[in-house]
Amino acid sequence: MDETQTSPDTSDEPLARLAVLLKQADPAQASRPTQGAELALKARDLAMALARPLDAGRAAAWHCTHLFRAGNYQGADAAALVALPLLAAPALVEERCETLRVQAMANCERGHFGAALEAAQRLGSVAAEVRSPGWALMAALALAACYDRLGDAWQATRVLDEGIHAHSAGATPRQRFIALVAMSAVLIDSFHRMRDALLPEEGQECLRRARPYAEAAVQSLGPTSEPLAEVTSRGNLGEILLWSGEIEAARLPLQTAMARAHECGFVGYAHRTEATWCQWLVACGRAEEARMLAETLLLQLADGGSLATTIRVRDAAYRACRTLGQAEAALQHHEHFERLERRRTLGEMRAMGQLFVTRTEAMTLARRADEFERMAQRDELTGLANRSLLQQRATHLAPGDVLAIIDIDHFKQINDAHGHAAGDAVLVRLARLFEECTRDGDLAARTGGEEFVLLLRGLGVGAAVDVCERLRLTVAQQGSWPELPAGEGLTVSIGLAAAGEQSLETATRRADAALYDAKRAGRNRVVVARD
Repeated sequence: MDETQTSPDTSDEPLARLAVLLKQADPAQASRPTQGAELALKARDLAMALARPLDAGRAAAWHCTHLFRAGNYQGADAAALVALPLLAAPALVEERCETLRVQAMANCERGHFGAALEAAQRLGSVAAEVRSPGWALMAALALAACYDRLGDAWQATRVLDEGIHAHSAGATPRQRFIALVAMSAVLIDSFHRMRDALLPEEGQECLRRARPYAEAAVQSLGPTSEPLAEVTSRGNLGEILLWSGEIEAARLPLQTAMARAHECGFVGYAHRTEATWCQWLVACGRAEEARMLAETLLLQLADGGSLATTIRVRDAAYRACRTLGQAEAALQHHEHFERLERRRTLGEMRAMGQLFVTRTEAMTLARRADEFERMAQRDELTGLANRSLLQQRATHLAPGDVLAIIDIDHFKQINDAHGHAAGDAVLVRLARLFEECTRDGDLAARTGGEEFVLLLRGLGVGAAVDVCERLRLTVAQQGSWPELPAGEGLTVSIGLAAAGEQSLETATRRADAALYDAKRAGRNRVVVARD
């Protein structure tokens, strides 16, 4: 577009120039996506130069949307990667969600299902964060698109149907419209994939299910609807009518969709609708026109066109040539059709396998991360909680909580006389005794050397004293310790402190003072901290 014709001399008015560019680049205003993409890119660069991050982010998001509409799926994904870091501001949450949706759909078309799923999941996370049912619906749509491209139409319809029922009431009209178009498209895809394998009534059932969604989408169109909305909704309805046998009724929606797609430069959508028009021509007895259009489309699709659309065109060309009695040409088109179907099936199987491996690896890594986290919070020797986990669990101390510090009497003598291996074995055996004396909600920790801590939840000091006395007696009355020479025993000293509504530091200081009182009083006893 020649910008000098649509904006004033802006050499001294960069903000005015930016405002014009943004208005022209808005997807709701730009008539052709290739032109809109150029304008959005200029607006983004100018906004960044003027240090206007919100405008830069908005323009970057629009650039991504225009590339997707133009059928440049690789470019749309690359643009999304550039745009998303610019869309972190809360004021741009709508643009961020739309970019994630477009990124998911673009990667579905490219067959990059891992990236598509990641974008869909990120969209779902943002939708949950901002509590937006509309964007939750769009996340369901993106996930359904992944299943659809992977050949699992049943899962695709299930996910999208659940999303519509759960979130449609809180979505915007545009979001509800997109969901209607998506559901009808998924069901049409299901019909095409299984058309020759199903009984006729089963194929018609797919179309019967799709029809209400397509009709509702068309009925929701208004004078100010986006051109793409008209193309997708009327194209879907025309296709459903055609395959339902309502050939004349299909004419107008298909012709309207084709005209608007060409007018607005929606190349991918134009190819898809023209593939359906080929089938319409065959059904009307105009097989030669259908064959000629199919041959033209195949040339256009040869350079990176949609695989699904190419398959449909090959099928239309086969049917046209068969009707014309051109057996050899019909056979060639049918062979191409079968090869493309096998290629798609193998691609879907490979993608499903890779996706399964990716998910399995992710789950394994998650499990390993959990294991590492648990290891980081556990004492390496005894397996009890360490000081870090104790501090984490004791962040909120409630009334009735009691902290007990346990110290092995004369433990240094055991290490000096029998070696550290024997001392470590004693520590491990004591750790098991401490675990047996605690409940599921309690915590037993080793905080260093021969010192252990019990966090007893909700017991109160009286009951905690009873627990610790039983523990002390169990240790003192142990008949033999396999880790020590015959006749040698162990005792422990324990200090208790009420911990409820105190900090861990305060409770520890008081319990530690009680432990020293037990040591000074002769060891092998339980002492409660003084108030």
